Amino acid sequence: MSRLSFGARLTIYILFATISVFLLVFGYNYTRTEQTIRELSRESARYLATGTVGRIEQVLQRVEQVPRYLAARLTANDISPQEVETALKDFVSSNPDVYGATVAFAQGGLPEVDKPYAPYFYKKGNGVQMVQLGNEGYQYWYQDWYMLPRQAGKPVWSEPYFDTGGGDVAMTTFSVPVYRTIKGKKKFLAVITADIAIDWLKRIVQDIKIYETGYAFILTSNAVFVVDQNDDFIMRSDHTIYELAIEAENPELKTLGYRMTAGKSGIMSMLSPKTKNAVEVLYTPITVNGWSLGVVIPEDELFSELHAQSLTILFLAISGILGIAVLVCVVAYNATRPLRALSASASEISEGHLDVGLPSVSRMDEIGRLALSFEEMRTALKEYIEDLTNTTAAKERIESELKIAKTIQANFLPKRFPPFPDRGEFDIFATLIPAREVGGDLYDFFILDDRHLFFSVGDVSDKGVPAALFMAVTKTLMKGIAEHERDPAQILYRVNDELASDNDSCMFVTLFCGVLDLHTGELVYSNAGHDAPFLIRENELVGALELPPGLVLGAMQGALYQNRRITLTANDKLLLFTDGVTEAMSTDGELFSMERLSAVASKNADKSIQELTDCVMSAVQSHAEEALQSDDITLLALHWHGRPRD
Repeated sequence: MSRLSFGARLTIYILFATISVFLLVFGYNYTRTEQTIRELSRESARYLATGTVGRIEQVLQRVEQVPRYLAARLTANDISPQEVETALKDFVSSNPDVYGATVAFAQGGLPEVDKPYAPYFYKKGNGVQMVQLGNEGYQYWYQDWYMLPRQAGKPVWSEPYFDTGGGDVAMTTFSVPVYRTIKGKKKFLAVITADIAIDWLKRIVQDIKIYETGYAFILTSNAVFVVDQNDDFIMRSDHTIYELAIEAENPELKTLGYRMTAGKSGIMSMLSPKTKNAVEVLYTPITVNGWSLGVVIPEDELFSELHAQSLTILFLAISGILGIAVLVCVVAYNATRPLRALSASASEISEGHLDVGLPSVSRMDEIGRLALSFEEMRTALKEYIEDLTNTTAAKERIESELKIAKTIQANFLPKRFPPFPDRGEFDIFATLIPAREVGGDLYDFFILDDRHLFFSVGDVSDKGVPAALFMAVTKTLMKGIAEHERDPAQILYRVNDELASDNDSCMFVTLFCGVLDLHTGELVYSNAGHDAPFLIRENELVGALELPPGLVLGAMQGALYQNRRITLTANDKLLLFTDGVTEAMSTDGELFSMERLSAVASKNADKSIQELTDCVMSAVQSHAEEALQSDDITLLALHWHGRPRD
């Protein structure tokens, strides 16, 4: 994109904006239309399903009336076989919804008959015929339509079945148990049934038409298909909706089965187990017999008209966008012609040809003002390059001088370790990390005579080059005076007077110094406003040395300093540091602190002094993480091994 011309980018931006607006409008319109179609389709399917369920329940309730009436009559009074048969024949012949009916008496339920008696009347052709269900080996008392209502003690609708001993057709049966109370005891008399052929129910459900391939189906409470588009599934207890879900690897279908058999109503989106296309299934219960009606709505047919209309809109939109692209290209080419001329001149200027002439532009619009600005820029650029050349040379000279100053400052400090390999009484190690190229921290140590070691650590109040110069002066004064004066307090007194004299910059330095007797372990030390070093002893807690009072060096002439004395025992260690260690900040502004430094020193007390300082530096860096170093960091560690052997 960055290599394209302004006209090309302008064309792309306009086309991008146009396409974006179109897609937003098209997407919004498509989504709202799809939602409206889906809602209308669901509402239509809901009305259709509700109406169908109402028709089915109306028939079922009408069928229930006569068996319930006969049950009430038989409960109240005895009835003869002739009356039973007459009532059943009239019921079947007068009710177009009923395929067959029977009163199946229990043994002894009808006093006139001493054997199983169950006259079954059913339609055949244009008439009604009767068959005795107890004849020819058909033991009706073991059939579900007989046993279930007797055990439940209430009317039930049976699962669909094929009645081989009765009407020899697929049917479902409404069964009413008949009881009579005799001498205070409830006695079972018979089961009165009314059969409805499944073909009748199938005709009602098949009247539901949902587009080209939509259909309806009915499930029993045991998830068996009563009516379905596929006849292979009907009335097969080994091919319920759950088995179909497992075969099709369709968990949504299993969930649908759970909801329908539980008598719930609602809508589910899923994939058809037959076509694998997206469908919506609206389901509602048939409350009379506990079954459920489902209506399958194919989404591809539901939105087919919307898809066709959308393709037409897209074709028209693409044609319009192409026309806009041609128009924008022509306009952009003419509008950017002066810009191309300015671009060519600017390229010459960018290569350093600042004397090149700019094209004449007479127009005073944005392009004309741009040409005038280019001319002013060319003039200013010539002057700027001249100034930049001089500034760059000066900056490079300063950077070079800073590198030299850093090297000189580093040479001021002892940097060879171990510094006294022939002395076995002690080890000493120090490290300094400046926050800038040069810093204000300092450390020093040197042998005064055969048995005395001088050492010091200091921190100048400023940073950078001024602090480095002040540090160099301080270190030079310290060493020069210490070679003639062994008393630490007097050394600080004399160095302070020298630094405070003509100190117009008001800089100062904190400093701790000490003289160690390498034979006896006696340490004489003094302090000028510096942090107390840590004393590390075996089997003891790390603690800070008790410091005498003392003003920082360079603040005021005539300041007095005091000494303190302590005798080190064999293997004692001293850890000196500047406040760059304890005040090192993490990224969230938390200081490293004296407590953390003491904990690190305690944890690594048994290590060598170089390992000890390395552990402290590692802990400080880990605490700071990515935070910038704000102050110089200096550590000096001293280990006195004990009085040397003669």
